[in-house]
Formats: sequence, C-alpha cells, structure tokens
Amino acid sequence: MLKEFTLEEKEAIFANDDYRCTMCGRGIQEGAELHVEPIKMKNENGEIEVVGGLTLCDLHTFVGEEGKETTLEMFARLHEQAKEADDERKQSFFTEILEVYEKYNRNEDIMLWGK
Repeated sequence: MLKEFTLEEKEAIFANDDYRCTMCGRGIQEGAELHVEPIKMKNENGEIEVVGGLTLCDLHTFVGEEGKETTLEMFARLHEQAKEADDERKQSFFTEILEVYEKYNRNEDIMLWGK
C-alpha cells in the first residue's frame, strides 16, 4: 500500500501548484476544495511507485482510474454518491449539471482526458 503524503509534503505540492487545481486552475478563492493526488509510475521491476503529487480540485480528484472516465460519467457517479450519502445540496448541484448535458444533447464525447 502506498503511504499518505505528510502535511509538509502536501503543503509543498500545494505551493508548487500555486494553490490551484492543475486541471482547471480553480483555487480556494473560487470555492474549490483542494486535494493532493499521487503521481504513480511503474519502476523497472513493474512495481508502482509514487514519484510526486499534484493539486486537484474536488471535482477533478474524482476522475476515474487513469483518467478513463468521461465528465458525464463522473457527474452521474457523483450524483449517485450524493444520493447515497443523502447530501441534498450536492445532489441538487449534480442534478443541475446533468440537466445541462441533457439540454444540449451532450454525451460521451465530452471528456476530461482522452480514452
């Protein structure tokens, strides 16, 4: 199992990324909740090692493994998680987002990262 980042390591990563999400640029000033996510690589033995970290906002932290989840899939999953957690505020937020996707007939062609 990979170790957690220490508070000092997290602070250094946040500072290196100017306290902004490396995907969308949102920071605390814009209401983003920031997280540090590990950058993982396989070494020559095929073992996974953490080689660094990067700052992501609350939305981009939830992107699926290896970035293979579309934004629509992510919002649908987060909507379900909000329902399961009985979090009405988040559920309402994700409902509105999903309604915009439906309104503009946007679907799986919208992605955060390529498949």
